[in-house]
Amino acid sequence: MARIETAQTFLTPGEVDRMLALYGAGMTALEVAGQVGVHESTVRAHAKRQGVVPSPTVSPAVLAEYAAGAPAATLAQRCGVTPATIRRHARLNGVAAPSHEATPGLVEQIVALYSQGVRIVEIGKRFKMGHRAARRLLVDAGVSIRPRGHRPSLAERRDEIIRLRAEGMSYRRIGERLGVAASTVRGFHLGHCQP
Repeated sequence: MARIETAQTFLTPGEVDRMLALYGAGMTALEVAGQVGVHESTVRAHAKRQGVVPSPTVSPAVLAEYAAGAPAATLAQRCGVTPATIRRHARLNGVAAPSHEATPGLVEQIVALYSQGVRIVEIGKRFKMGHRAARRLLVDAGVSIRPRGHRPSLAERRDEIIRLRAEGMSYRRIGERLGVAASTVRGFHLGHCQP
């Protein structure tokens, strides 16, 4: 039985130098691999051996979005870097971290959503702010932060379920909002919320 083998690609010293220069300039390993014609793990292996650390660049447009209030996590995911990289580049380029106007109306909305069981991350997304900013507003408003991973039970959210059903929302949509199956919401609603 014949064995199928993958052809070994040998890079010249010049190709290795070019590959490492691209990687060090901020291209991702995947982008460099596509240009050079190797696997991305090859790029990382050569970089590790040579001690080349990628220096990701963050465009001025991305920094402007960050200053306007876009969450660092969202921008980082889009750019293929970490949120810390976005914040570091902002700091190095003199871009101030976004500040969210804590108007009484905004704080009321955030507190109301959090008391209904909406997670801080979801609140941040809804108001186009990072979860840290949303958490800071809640703490400043005197709200006691739930332990990490705590999800309110359906019994704790009974009034919300009744209200959403009265507004015509489907069990599926309510389930998506609460993070449970539609059948679970339906069973709870029929058993606990009907007169």
